[in-house]
Amino acid sequence: MTHAGPQCPDLQSGSIYLTELAKRIRPKVHLFGHHHQVVEPCKGPGNSLLVGLEHLDFNKNGELKEGAWGILTLSGDSANFTFSSPQNLPFLKKVKRETYRSLLN
Repeated sequence: MTHAGPQCPDLQSGSIYLTELAKRIRPKVHLFGHHHQVVEPCKGPGNSLLVGLEHLDFNKNGELKEGAWGILTLSGDSANFTFSSPQNLPFLKKVKRETYRSLLN
């Protein structure tokens, strides 16, 4: 996990240095968020599963922004990332700007 993402076809503003590092160390998964741009799970430098996350925030309706978080599943040599939404995780409908802190209790 890095703050910024590597330069790749889906992220031209990414870091060439992170691209070269990923090619060298070949991580299984590379998550990042600095660019405030969703990069859907794709093959990244070093053959990693690359995912760019949106800033964890709420939209104008007080709902979690799409692409802000998801679920990473690791099994043996495989990795899978699924962005979470109220459609695939109905409890997220309760997570609102006004209520998320009280849900921690």
